[in-house]
Amino acid sequence: MHDLAPARTLAEPDAAVHSSLAPSEPLALAHEQPDRRERRRLRRQLLAINPSNALSQRQSPLWSKLPPELRNYIFNLAVSQHLDLSRPYPANSWYYRPGYTHAFRVYTDLLATCRLAYWETNAIPLSTATLPVWEDRGPPAAPKWRFAELTARNTALLNHVHFFVRRPNGHWYTPLPQFRPKRITITIRHTSWYGWPNDKPLMILDTWRCGLCLPTVKFPSSLNELVVEFETLQRKKHQLDDIIDTKAKYWRFHLEDGAVLAPSEPPKYSEWTGAADFGGVKWRLAHGNQDTIDYYIVTMSFKSDRSASALSGDKMNMLNPD
Repeated sequence: MHDLAPARTLAEPDAAVHSSLAPSEPLALAHEQPDRRERRRLRRQLLAINPSNALSQRQSPLWSKLPPELRNYIFNLAVSQHLDLSRPYPANSWYYRPGYTHAFRVYTDLLATCRLAYWETNAIPLSTATLPVWEDRGPPAAPKWRFAELTARNTALLNHVHFFVRRPNGHWYTPLPQFRPKRITITIRHTSWYGWPNDKPLMILDTWRCGLCLPTVKFPSSLNELVVEFETLQRKKHQLDDIIDTKAKYWRFHLEDGAVLAPSEPPKYSEWTGAADFGGVKWRLAHGNQDTIDYYIVTMSFKSDRSASALSGDKMNMLNPD
């Protein structure tokens, strides 16, 4: 990228990417925010960037030789979220699991090279990222996402939010006008089940009857898919399968526009093996004297079922057996 001519009036590199993510920093909120007036000024400058006020960069093979489709593919690889292999999570931490073995990172230096690169790539980081929300026992440096402060543009770019709930009792979700993701994943970890330290049988709470939240809750109409991951010990496999077959298969999630998310495909099953001493503590009632424990995961996908939205409330209640 050395042959890319810098924009003549481009803001400083950190300002140039302020509307998405700070360059060469982990996917997190910036630690030092300029005042509100400065942020508005920078935002207006960034929104004004377009090909008409940018250099053509024809001296660069990225623009003079490559077709747009290939260039966009390269840009996606360069600025999309990935695991930072220099920042591994402890294997016996509460939050270590498949897909979360290392901290996430996004490099956005490319956005600050020139106006044309910024115009073509600035939407990629947020629109392709997964934002994890740890209700409890997450990584110490995990960002606290302030969805209520999202700009209108970033609200539109928000793609995937992954909730790790401590207790799936309906209080994990708060509707916000700025919270408009296309996809939500909810993970119920082995340690989310009531009574897990004492090896209690898997229990369904009353609030689960309608699907992990109160029946009055409506998710944003932007939501295309809601994924629920149920995790338990391998030896409790049959307990979880019974919950899926008698409860979760009948869940429905209502959207603000009247659409209903219903199971869209058969459940998917997976397994993994992790450390038994969470944070260095042995949980002997739940795990015995084992050094490792085998997990069993059932993943369900809920997508829009327009026909279900026409059902009356009484009919919908019939879909949820006691």
